[in-house]
Amino acid sequence: MNLDNLKSFYYTAKLSSFTKAAEYLNITQPSVTRQVQDLQEKTGFALINKTGKTFILTDAGNMLYSMAKTIFEVESRIEESIRDYKRQKKGNIVINTINSFCSYYLPDFMPKFIEKYPEIKVAVYAMPDESVVSRTVKFENDFGIISHKVKDPKIMLHELFCEEIVLISSPDMPLAKEAKIKPVQLNNLPMILFEKDSGTMYSTEGFMRRNKINFETICIISDSEAVKNMVRQKAGYALISKKVVEKEVASGELIALHINDSFLTRKFYMIHHKDKYFSGNLQSFIGIMMEWAKTYNSDKSL
Repeated sequence: MNLDNLKSFYYTAKLSSFTKAAEYLNITQPSVTRQVQDLQEKTGFALINKTGKTFILTDAGNMLYSMAKTIFEVESRIEESIRDYKRQKKGNIVINTINSFCSYYLPDFMPKFIEKYPEIKVAVYAMPDESVVSRTVKFENDFGIISHKVKDPKIMLHELFCEEIVLISSPDMPLAKEAKIKPVQLNNLPMILFEKDSGTMYSTEGFMRRNKINFETICIISDSEAVKNMVRQKAGYALISKKVVEKEVASGELIALHINDSFLTRKFYMIHHKDKYFSGNLQSFIGIMMEWAKTYNSDKSL
């Protein structure tokens, strides 16, 4: 069987388009059509039924697509291993991470790696959780950092550490003098909230359900610095990871109030493709990160 013909059929079926398959394979659309037709003639089966805009695989087409998928996913992994080997030789590591980890946690341990391995270049790109997951599935990074669990057969997930979420307040707000806050005291409290799919908001929603409370939502903001500024200006309160506000709390600009709910935490996870090849450089970086995370968890438990 001609593998070029099989590849044209596979990507045509995967993308539901001869044109898109041609663009992906960097060949002409007539070439893709001809190769698919040749494959049908050689197998003796109709593989695709296309009427107008409707694109449906036949039973034989579905069977062949399933087998071709296995072949070309292996090819993709081989290509990724080769790219990874080349990156190792050049000394490159690519990380996708959520904004908060990039801004507030990565600087705690990354300088140690840079000092130890100055010849290795690390590229870190901050983005939302779903983009980190998507890029990890597509082999577009070495690993990712997210803040909630994800279920995907292509993704391996490892918990890094757990962070306490605190209630932050301007020093002049009514609750600022409280030593510890009971969940019921937050009912109908004016709150600045993070966006719905953020790790902090996942934890916040769970906190609200557990304690059967609601907030008066002042606004929804995706940026931690903007949230802190809103609280500083007495617009309301906010629930936020403790480390994110440690500088403002130390300077007295904000007050961090601890809430009597041991489940009000935010977890961070490292993810990578299940077939990811780990170069020596990458293993060194992850080793330093894991050691930092272990120490960070231990320090908080004291």
